[in-house]
Formats: sequence, structure tokens, C-alpha cells
Amino acid sequence: MAAKPAVRRASRDVLGARAQRNARVAPRLVEHGAASLRRFRATDLPADLRAAVAALERAAALTPAGDPDRSAILSNLGLALIDVDPARAVTVLDEAVETSVEPAQRSAALANLGIALLAGPAHQAVDVLIEAAALAAGDPDEQSRRFGNLGIAFGARYQHSGDAKDLDRAVDAYEQAVANAREDRPTALANLSTGLAERYAVHGRPHDLDRAIDLSAQALQSAPDADRIENQALMLRDRFVRDGDLADLDEAVDQLETIPGLLDQLATTLRMRASYRGDPAELRRAVELHREAAKTVEQAARIPVLNNLGGSLRAWAAATELITPLDEAISAYREALSLAEAKDDRSAIRGNLGIGLLDRYDRTSADADLDAAIDELTAAVAETDPRSPDLPARLANLGNGLRRRFDRHRRPDDADQTAAAYRRAGRLTGSAEAALRAELNWGRWANQHRDWTQAREAFAAARTAADRLLAQQVMRRDKESSGRSWPPATVRRPPGCGRWRPAGPGRPPPPSGAPSASGPPQCPSNYDLLDCRGRLIRG
Repeated sequence: MAAKPAVRRASRDVLGARAQRNARVAPRLVEHGAASLRRFRATDLPADLRAAVAALERAAALTPAGDPDRSAILSNLGLALIDVDPARAVTVLDEAVETSVEPAQRSAALANLGIALLAGPAHQAVDVLIEAAALAAGDPDEQSRRFGNLGIAFGARYQHSGDAKDLDRAVDAYEQAVANAREDRPTALANLSTGLAERYAVHGRPHDLDRAIDLSAQALQSAPDADRIENQALMLRDRFVRDGDLADLDEAVDQLETIPGLLDQLATTLRMRASYRGDPAELRRAVELHREAAKTVEQAARIPVLNNLGGSLRAWAAATELITPLDEAISAYREALSLAEAKDDRSAIRGNLGIGLLDRYDRTSADADLDAAIDELTAAVAETDPRSPDLPARLANLGNGLRRRFDRHRRPDDADQTAAAYRRAGRLTGSAEAALRAELNWGRWANQHRDWTQAREAFAAARTAADRLLAQQVMRRDKESSGRSWPPATVRRPPGCGRWRPAGPGRPPPPSGAPSASGPPQCPSNYDLLDCRGRLIRG
């Protein structure tokens, strides 16, 4: 019996030594895990991600409940798990929020939780990131990153809800990020540029695109980056489409020429310039660059490259009156369609495939091509979101196909469907320009067949669409001259912010940045920049 106190003392000594050893080992594991995670973000090598998860899981296991460092370790682990097990990532990050002991730590954990939630119901991510931004008050750079996260969350919510006010909220959050940024102002500027470009894509306000380009140029001047250069070139290309100023297209080409890995975008931009100039040599170079890109690109990125290759080949066929480029274009579209899973991708590719088949029908008069074109264009319309600004153009293309078939076979059903497609395109509010084209095509077709009732309806609708276009131009000029005020520089925590229990997250894009200077190395909680096309930019 006398030996028992000695045994207990020995056990306490062993446990104490073990705790001390764990306290020394855990920070090293966290440092290794954070470094591996940053390396994975740069390399996309699964081995780096596995090493990060393993190190951070071990660090979490060695850190007992109540340890003030546990929240930061769990936050890092949750960030790594986003790319492995999103549902578990949310659970781990929820615990990181619950175990945080100070506002800055809770803000970081909430920011990472918000990142994990972005692929799920976007309103949950917004609520979490509003609190994260509020808790970061007092640290301008951290608050800048939180506002950057919040801006992306508002953008994601717009994609789910279609509420255009969320685009304004995203821009406002990005403005706050710029106002607070000290260390990484180029990233904040690039995020704001992206938000403005996304809003321009929906509303078409010229000032948004012009300011987006100016801000992007500022970001590039401070921190040149291949993805930012690509974004700048894409926005310049959009402004060329808007204004027809060849200087924008020349600058876009010059910028894309400096980045070896951007063959696809360079080829697309060269195709646009060649079509504008009527330069067959440059158009041929665009085709060759697209072919090279299709051969060298990774499998995951083949869909847009094949789609763009089809567009260049169609342009080459139109310029040369050769049919073999059309055959190659149709094959490229079909391969892209076989790889595409996302509904938006499939509807866009089907629309292009349908146009390619119509082009070939115009050369060969093959009924099989015409029927296949109408099938693809019908499917493209069916798969397009009713709110999409692309729907009027796809309906107009479907009407063009049906019109051809009626002209060939005189089937009454085709005549009815032609009118229905054109009529629906004209009544949609998404694009007055696409509606005007559809109504004019309808009116000319009805006039050709001496259907005066339809011709009158079509041309009256065309006039309405033209009036809408004119009104939009006037309204844009008025809005540009009126300006707008920005929101206050702080965000209030919403009532009822407590434990967050999200459901069913998917895989969000990866985060980027630098670890915290104090405490265990903290993986970055700021979110990657999204470009104008929704593609990730490594920060």
C-alpha cells in the first residue's frame, strides 16, 4: 500500500513530461502542416495536401481541450480538410469557432468557416463572414481580408438567388477591403476590379468596366501576376466588344503575348482582331494556337479550350469557304460536350454546336445537319437558366434553325415554333440587343413569306426593343453623372450570431495568403480572387 503514492507520483511525472513534450511537438507539426498546405496551393500535388492534413490532425490530437492554441490548430485543419472532406471541414471549423478565446482568433476561425460554406447555401457564408469582419475591427489588414471574403460570398449568393443587389453588396465589401488594405493592397484592388467587372456583365454600366480596368492596372503596376494580366486582357477585350476601339484589343493581345501559358485566350483574342481587321493570316495563327492549346492543356481544362477552338475554326471556315474546318469545329464541340458536366457549360457548348451544324447545313443542304442543329439548339434553350442573359440569343438561334427547316420542308409546326422562339426572345428582358436581332429576323422571315400579321407584330416588337436600347443608353449616362455614395466603414455584427451549424457544403476554391505572425502558424483565411469568368486566381 505504501508504494501507491510513489506510483501516482511517477504517473504524474510521466504525464507531465508527456504534456511538455506534446507542447513542444504540436507547434512544429502546425508549422509543417501550414507549410505543406501553402505548398499544395502552389503545386496542387495531393502528397502535399495529405502531408498537411496528417500533420495538423496530429497537432490537434496532441493539443488538449482548453489549450488556447487549439482553436487556431483546428482552424488550420479545417482549412486543409476543405479539399478532402468538406463536411468534416465544417464540423472541425465549427469547433474552432466554439473554442476560440479572443476576438481575433474567433474572427480567423469564422473566416475559414465562411470559406468552407461558400459552396453550400451562400446566405450562411454571408452571415458568418459579416461577423468575421466585425470582429477584425482594429486590424486594418485582417479586416481587409475579411471584407474580401465577404465580397466573394455576396457574389456567390447572387449566383444562387439572382438578386442583383448582391452584386452591389459585393462591390461595397470590396470597397471596404481596399479602404482597409495596408500590406496587400494589390489583392484588394484586384478583387474590387473583379466585382465591378462581374456587375458590368449583368448591368452593362460602362463606368463599372472602365473603373475595373483602371483598378486592375493599378494592381498590376504594384504586383504583376500572370492571372491578373489575363484578367486585365479579358476586360480590355470586353471593352473592345462594347466600344469597338481596336487599341483595347491591341493592348489585350500584347498582354497575353507575355504569358506563355495563355495560348487559349491569346488565340481567342487574335481571332477577334483578325475578324475585325479581315486578316486571314492572323486568323490562321489563332486556329494554330488553339490547336496547340487543345493538345497541351490538362484534361480538366480541355472544355473551354475545345469550345474556343470550335469558334476559331468556324471563323476560319467562313473566311476561306472551306468545309473541313467546319467538320473539325463540330468535332471539337462534340468532344467538349462529352466532357462537360455543369449545366451552364453544356448549354453554351450545345448552342455553339448547333450554330456549327447550321453553318455546315448552309454549305451542304444536308437534312441530317439541320435536324441535329435544331435538336442541339432546343436542348441549349432548355438547359439555359431562365434568368440568363444568354437566353434571348439562344432562342434567336433556335428560331434561325427552325426558319431554315420551314423554308425547306414547309411544315406548319416549324412555322409555329419559329414564331414562338422569336417572340419569346423578344419578350425577355435580359438583352434588348439580342431581342432586337430576334425580332428583326422574325420580321424579315414573315415578310419573305408574306405573313403580314406576323410581320407587323415582329417589327412592332423590334421597335419596342430599339426603344429599350435607347432608354438604357440614356439611363446609363444619367447614372454615370449622378455617382453613388459608399456605405459606412464598419460592419455591425448581426443579432443572434452564435454557433454556426451549416449543412452539406461542397468544395470551395482554395484560400491563399500568409500565416499569422503570432501564435501557432495560421493558414490564411482570405479567399482567392475570382476573375471575370468565375475562374480562380491564385493570390
